[in-house]
Amino acid sequence: MDRVIKAVSGAVQSMVHPIILAVMVVPMAIALMLWVAVGWLAWDAWNQAIQAYATAWMPESWTAGWDLAWLGLVLALMGAVIALAPLVIVTSCSSPPCSPCRCS
Repeated sequence: MDRVIKAVSGAVQSMVHPIILAVMVVPMAIALMLWVAVGWLAWDAWNQAIQAYATAWMPESWTAGWDLAWLGLVLALMGAVIALAPLVIVTSCSSPPCSPCRCS
């Protein structure tokens, strides 16, 4: 058990090396900034489309008295996170420091 603890300790020490952290964090940060910028620029269009879909999808009979703007906003936020999270990961893994053949 002592050898396992020493091995894990050595692995953790090598993983927090600045170069390793830079190779892991920099591509993800760049991809995140890219997709946040795209999301920031396209938010109005996404929000309006998702709100229109949410209000058109709900039957008018039982939701006629409700203000569904909050539902559209929540659906837009969830949709943006669900759509952009995989894009950030795929974009960061296909950048030059971590090409797809070295990611796996």
